[in-house]
Amino acid sequence: MSETTLPPGDRGLPLLGETLDFLKDQFHFVDAHQARYGKVFRSNILFKDTALLVGAEGARIFNDESKVQRSGGMAPHIADLFGGTSLPLLDGEPHRQRKQQVMGAFTREALTQYLPVMDSVVARYLERWSAAGESTLTEDLKKLALEVIARTMVGSEGGKEFEENVADFKVMVKAFTAIPVPIPGTAFAKAKAAQGRIFERYRRVLAERVAKPTDDGLSRMLATPAEDGTRIAGEDAIKELHHFNLAGYITFAHMAHGLVALAQDDKLRERLRAEIAEHVGAGPITVEALHRMPLLENITREMKRRAPFVAVSFGKAKSEFTLEGKTVPAGWMVMLCNFASGNDPELFADPERFDPDRFAEGRAEDQKHPTGFFPQGVGEPLKGHKCAGVDFSTLLMKAFMVRLVRDYDTKLPKQDLSYQWEKIPPEYASGLRAVLSPVPSAP
Repeated sequence: MSETTLPPGDRGLPLLGETLDFLKDQFHFVDAHQARYGKVFRSNILFKDTALLVGAEGARIFNDESKVQRSGGMAPHIADLFGGTSLPLLDGEPHRQRKQQVMGAFTREALTQYLPVMDSVVARYLERWSAAGESTLTEDLKKLALEVIARTMVGSEGGKEFEENVADFKVMVKAFTAIPVPIPGTAFAKAKAAQGRIFERYRRVLAERVAKPTDDGLSRMLATPAEDGTRIAGEDAIKELHHFNLAGYITFAHMAHGLVALAQDDKLRERLRAEIAEHVGAGPITVEALHRMPLLENITREMKRRAPFVAVSFGKAKSEFTLEGKTVPAGWMVMLCNFASGNDPELFADPERFDPDRFAEGRAEDQKHPTGFFPQGVGEPLKGHKCAGVDFSTLLMKAFMVRLVRDYDTKLPKQDLSYQWEKIPPEYASGLRAVLSPVPSAP
């Protein structure tokens, strides 16, 4: 194939290509290359010819099963950290069957049951931060997200085993941006050891649920058949629990971004507080009430759009395809640039501004293109690669924002709120320091 028909780009160093630059800071790697080459460009990453796609048309192609597959798309070390063949690495009928089984943990009835658990965990963390005066929140937000997942998915009551799981999980996620060298003492080797301990704990819980089901997410998943009657079992269930943790963990970044955005915008905070007063009041938070709150919905969407969580999703070109006049050969690794696409100025006006009204009726910037807004994947969860837990994570974000805004005023001391972009997800350099003061009328 002629070089003139391939996407533009730089293959970088011999063998290594641009791997080191990519791993060092995936977000700015994408930004710099997009600014130079446009919405489709090539690189050599992790020893593979790679096409990176930005924007709505790139998302449409990435989610076309005839053009891009998930199997074989992830770099081997990342697939290894995901535990192997979980949902993000499956295609076609195996993916649809697994998705049908997994969605048993995320039915409307299940989410209704999970919400009080979410609310109680959120309330406890907020109360502790308020009582402490000035608090540094990032590590607590990570733990909050993991605790909600543990309590709802495996019925964890906290304690020593949960704390060990949190510690191991934090070791494991560091390896996503590390050089994948499995030599003792390296970040990757430590991550694999931590992952092994996590899986052993899940195996014990799985044995308990098989012997005596409960109403937690794992039990619901085990009990839900695919259309062909098959049920998930054994190591497949373990891998999906691990996948839930990985996917749900990044919710901490959304909550952090939402907290900062509303602390810095008095008018938006008061608008949301008024909507909460109308639909929730001082009473318990319900799924029905959350669904009646359009401003909260739009704030949550904007949290997903603006909070950097992951830079890319991984796939592999199943067949040759063309984007913006450039041809990507079959067999290449394909990366869809999530964060850059969500900040595409062709779709989103003033994209760096936190502006929930961009989703409101009359503007509806997310509706300009069928695949223009895809923070957790495209389409419906059961029919494609949209995140199985999209409603779960959205519910947690909403519960957090309602409790935070209804019950507390948030002040941000002077600090460095720039992002540490080398981390996945990026974190505020200051650790996010805040002072929460109870609202006088709050219960």
